[in-house]
Amino acid sequence: MNRISVAAALLLVSAVALAALSWVRVGGSVEQVFQPGAPAVLDVPGGEFMVWSAGAVDVRCEPADIEGPWSARSVRDEDLTVEGEGRTWRGALLVTAEPPGTYEITCTGDAALALGDPPLIHDFSTQLYLRFGAALLALAGIVTGLAGAITAARRRKRVAA
Repeated sequence: MNRISVAAALLLVSAVALAALSWVRVGGSVEQVFQPGAPAVLDVPGGEFMVWSAGAVDVRCEPADIEGPWSARSVRDEDLTVEGEGRTWRGALLVTAEPPGTYEITCTGDAALALGDPPLIHDFSTQLYLRFGAALLALAGIVTGLAGAITAARRRKRVAA
């Protein structure tokens, strides 16, 4: 097997891995379970955390004494789940808080709640970027493979002549 074939195979394998990553949920964790209405404290090193709920309920959260930007986006429709503390948790809110640090929030909802890390890929646009990248890698692998096949065929013709 020549170098071009190996490069084409590696590109195609990378494309499959990238595509799989866009369909499989990776990561996500439950770090602190708390009851609705009770304050919860979480250390947020990356500026982003997930509020998980034990059921498909509407959840609202308010921060206490926050110094920077704060946003909470509902992710109930994105089918994000994680296993932890003996149950399945559903993604309720993706919270972005700057700067990274320790935050105290109070949330309301009709089910037990938990704070933790979001999955690695937790929004539709990131999934689209991954799938687009996978398509480009696959195309590059196919083009590289075709170039290798054409080069090998020309070499065989020269040797035969």
